[in-house]
Amino acid sequence: MFAFALWDRSERSLTMVRDRMGVKPLYYATTNKSVLFGSDISAIAAHPSFNSRVDRQSLAAYTQFNAVPEPTSILEGVRKLAPGTWMKFDHDANGNLRSSIGTYWSLRDVAAHSKQQGFQGSEDDAVSELETLLKKSVQRRLVSDVPVGAFLSGGVDSATVVSIMRQVSTQPVSTFTIGSADADYDE
Repeated sequence: MFAFALWDRSERSLTMVRDRMGVKPLYYATTNKSVLFGSDISAIAAHPSFNSRVDRQSLAAYTQFNAVPEPTSILEGVRKLAPGTWMKFDHDANGNLRSSIGTYWSLRDVAAHSKQQGFQGSEDDAVSELETLLKKSVQRRLVSDVPVGAFLSGGVDSATVVSIMRQVSTQPVSTFTIGSADADYDE
C-alpha cells in the first residue's frame, strides 16, 4: 500500500504514483500553475486558492452506487489517480502546466495473461502453489509499524487467513468478530 510524489529538481517535474490495487488513495487538483495533491481530499480543500464545491455528478453517482467512481471525486476539479498508475506534471516552454499519465500495472492485463497461460501443473501442484502464494501474501501484510489483527467473520476465507497468520507470525495474532441481535447481521 503506497502513494507517493517525487519532485525532480533538475527537470522541475513532479511524478506521482499509486499502488497497484489502489489501497492508498492519491487525490490531485491543478490551480493556475500549481499542483495540489494528498492522500486525503481535505488536504487539497484546505489550500487557500482552491474553491471546494461539490461535484453534482459525483454526488449523484454516490447516492446511486454508494461510491464515487474513479477518477472523479466528490469535489469539482479534484481527481483520484487510478491504481497502478503514475502521473507526471511539468511545464512546457511557455510555462503552461502539462501532465502525462501511464499505467505500470493492470489487474485486467494480469488476468488476461493468466487466462492465456493457464496453470501447467497437476491438481496437487495447484494446491501447493496456492498455499505458497497465500502464505507469501499474508506474510507481506503482516509487515506494519502498528499492531495487526484480523476480522473473523466465521467463514472459510477469514479462518484461512488467521490460520496462515499463526503459521508465519512470530507474534500472537489478535482476532476480532462482531455479533448482532439481528440474525441478518450476526457473524
